[in-house]
Amino acid sequence: MLSSRRKSYLLLIIGVLLLVNPYAPGLHLGGGSVHQYEAATVTYNESEGLHVTDPETGRELSLPSVDDDIICTVWTGRVCQFEYAVYEDSNVSATPGEYTDYQFVYLNETLYRPTTVVRERQLQMSLDRVTESDPLRDVATSGGISEGARSAISSGSVLTYHELPEDGTLVRHDGQYYTLYAAGVIQYGIGGSSCSSSSDGFCVAADTKRWTDSILTLVSWGIGVALIVFAFRSRDPT
Repeated sequence: MLSSRRKSYLLLIIGVLLLVNPYAPGLHLGGGSVHQYEAATVTYNESEGLHVTDPETGRELSLPSVDDDIICTVWTGRVCQFEYAVYEDSNVSATPGEYTDYQFVYLNETLYRPTTVVRERQLQMSLDRVTESDPLRDVATSGGISEGARSAISSGSVLTYHELPEDGTLVRHDGQYYTLYAAGVIQYGIGGSSCSSSSDGFCVAADTKRWTDSILTLVSWGIGVALIVFAFRSRDPT
């Protein structure tokens, strides 16, 4: 059996660990924000094109982007008009200017790789059809995925107090491709809160998360303080 002194030391250590517990969700009673991210499955093949679907229902989703390296999945901006002109005319010449970095252009349900050759101070641009069996691997992030991103992929959705670095990014996980997108955000301040979401129930869920995490943290701290006080009071003076 443990001696009285050893019990006191053990209680003291446990109490300190509860106070400095890095896994405690923390207090969220003032300002701050809660973000909701959802994951969508991304597939591509030459016969069917690029598809973004709900991982659970298989429903087709329309997202503004799956990754910054793949443009024109949704027709937006002058850059898509320019690339379509390249596509129609096979090649286009232009004076060098601001360079936009992306790896693929998606036109007519097909991925193309933009190529550029400099000739006599002119940029000669063309689009080469992508023929690789797994072109998404070239742009997807496969390592160092955040815990929040993993949670979104495994459950379809996640609530977090911080923005995820994978937002709007194609990631590869367990041999499949996903894109993560922001589905809601609520900002808290002195004057109240402002909530915007494409999902039903997010605003209530965000409030519940803040209160639940704050209560769990306070309980953890309270137990930690109580154990420390009890440890000091129960020490054997000898």
